[in-house]
Amino acid sequence: MILPTCLAVLLAWATATTATSILLPLYIYPLSGAWDPVFNAIASTPSVHWQVVVNPNSGPGPANTYPNSDYITAISRLNSYKNVETVGYVSTNYTNRPYSEVTADIQTYAYWATYTATTANISMNGIFFDETPSANLAPSIQYMSNASSFAYDTIPTPATTVIFNPGTSATALQYFDYAEVIIEFENFYTAYQNQTTIDSFPSGGARKQSAVVVHSYTGTATTLQSLVHTGIVNELAAMYFTSDCCYQDLSILGQVATAFSQG
Repeated sequence: MILPTCLAVLLAWATATTATSILLPLYIYPLSGAWDPVFNAIASTPSVHWQVVVNPNSGPGPANTYPNSDYITAISRLNSYKNVETVGYVSTNYTNRPYSEVTADIQTYAYWATYTATTANISMNGIFFDETPSANLAPSIQYMSNASSFAYDTIPTPATTVIFNPGTSATALQYFDYAEVIIEFENFYTAYQNQTTIDSFPSGGARKQSAVVVHSYTGTATTLQSLVHTGIVNELAAMYFTSDCCYQDLSILGQVATAFSQG
């Protein structure tokens, strides 16, 4: 399936927010106050587009069930911000995961849109496929094409967002036909070489669909601003920087948000 065209919705996003998004893997359990740094950063940067990956249990949890009350409250608050897209986490284990389990996860995220017990809106705007393949192998390409098509057909939004995370540069350009965003770099800060790394990504339209996720960041706020600026100038689809390895630390999220808002 080739990417669907939903110009009215996509243009509305582009007009209201930055072209380069903050792609936040929000893998922290929403205990009271735990997501406050996220809410504060989002609220303080209304011109910045956020794509927030929701991941209750390495996926949505049991098939066709709603998340617990902590997640319902927190996700609903995320969805209340006009500059936020929430996307549900789905692992493919590099296409080694049974396809039926992948589709079951997608169906469960779609099911969340039917929640009516309270006024909370816990619907997802798309799917974040983690551990996706990068190699130019026909079976892998077909698996991701099918998974992407299923997400577009199942998630009940006007413009479903699909993100692939191979964590490294995709050698098959076909993957860019099946996702709006592909994470071309997910690695330590010490491995990130700014423009040199970006130059290793595919050129043209695929470059504008490419994303960078840098963990274990130890640089200054000034350096962070420079790195974000370079990504924005190159029109990357999304970027994220965190000081820890495993997306459990939000201590520099405010700096990241400020860097994006300054452009």
